[in-house]
Amino acid sequence: MTSRFSTGEANYDVALFQEFISDPDLGQAIEALKRANDVFEIIEPIEAQHSKILQWLLNPREGHGQGDAMFKDFLTAAWESCEFEVGLNADFFATWTPVRINLTGFHSILVLTELHISTENKLDFFIVDPANRFVIVVENKYRARHEDDQLTRYRESVQGLVRSDPNFKGYLLALIALDRGYSSQPALSELTDHWIHLDYSWLKSGASRAEAQLRRGNQSASLLISYCQRQTDYESEADKAVETILSRLTRRYSPLVKPLAQARSTRVTAAQGIKLGDPASDLWLFAHHYPELVARLARHKPLSFVMAELKEVLPDVRFECQPGDTGIRIFDEAWYEYAEPDEDDGPWWPFFLYVWGLKEASTEAVTGPTYIVSIYYWQRKLRADLADRVHVSMVKAFPELAEQAKADGYDVMTMPVKEADIRRELVSRYRLLSSALQHA
Repeated sequence: MTSRFSTGEANYDVALFQEFISDPDLGQAIEALKRANDVFEIIEPIEAQHSKILQWLLNPREGHGQGDAMFKDFLTAAWESCEFEVGLNADFFATWTPVRINLTGFHSILVLTELHISTENKLDFFIVDPANRFVIVVENKYRARHEDDQLTRYRESVQGLVRSDPNFKGYLLALIALDRGYSSQPALSELTDHWIHLDYSWLKSGASRAEAQLRRGNQSASLLISYCQRQTDYESEADKAVETILSRLTRRYSPLVKPLAQARSTRVTAAQGIKLGDPASDLWLFAHHYPELVARLARHKPLSFVMAELKEVLPDVRFECQPGDTGIRIFDEAWYEYAEPDEDDGPWWPFFLYVWGLKEASTEAVTGPTYIVSIYYWQRKLRADLADRVHVSMVKAFPELAEQAKADGYDVMTMPVKEADIRRELVSRYRLLSSALQHA
């Protein structure tokens, strides 16, 4: 049988691969991606096991080192998501406001899971606090949908229990439908009318605290961080550092990313063989020794390094980005106050920093400028009550706007640059745009 690997020829730059292997950043990335204490990289809990993990996190007497802080995060998130003006949830959170939650101790709570309150009704969570006199029922869905009939049965059973049992006399009751967020939850009348709908994002605060505790030597905090990372978009400081390293590697060795990804997805049988020293074999071996590293390199877009470099210069700015195959759009979260929400209440970016690559059509293009940087301005997406004021300030800061024909959107301060100059030019435009907005 003919081997699918060549013996002496390669479909990649062998010399560049040697540089890649010997790069100190590669060694750091490999070490950082080792999964020694990240059990959730190895196993995927089922829904009932997720409930057990959440029970552990919410119980202030467990060994996670958070005390009752996780329960306070959960309760505060529920208060923020409560849109009821009347009813049992409204009554509960009229009493339990963020200030009261923060100043109260909850070490007396009991967090019960899989509690049968009747033959056909088994509650995921039944949380009772005899000291603070309340009951919270939580129905937890993980990659599944809530159902009207089930939620109705649970609500009616719990309300009946609290009304009829003298031990719960005077207790407040809250109903929370917890959903990791994977399901496309339809509009359910029972969910809308009687339950607070909550996702898992409240875990992020606990992960942030756990990072600080981990630095102080509390090793149990690593489990909490790992779980929060898997259930939300939380990114730990360690993972941010890894992403920065991977961005640098992707930038330096971009011609290797595709061959590595192809090698990772190639299966080899014993009959086809592997031979050390053969370039194709070497690439395949590396890709299968470090599959997670290769997968994460392959996920990086060509301009991912831009965000890492911006954060080095402006570490306190909370940037968001929309990376693509040829460009990247960058937005400061502080600018959302100028954005007009669309019909789905999701704000559009009325302006952003923009970088995109030029096609390398000639030798001259390769040695000259290879990127374009600009500010994109979308006037009609400005918040209505601020639009006129902001536009006047934008025209003053960027006079070319006054000279451009009326359009849906405008590119200003557009300039071709070399890769080494992208960061400098973006920072310059960021500061000019921020100044214009501050003077609006």
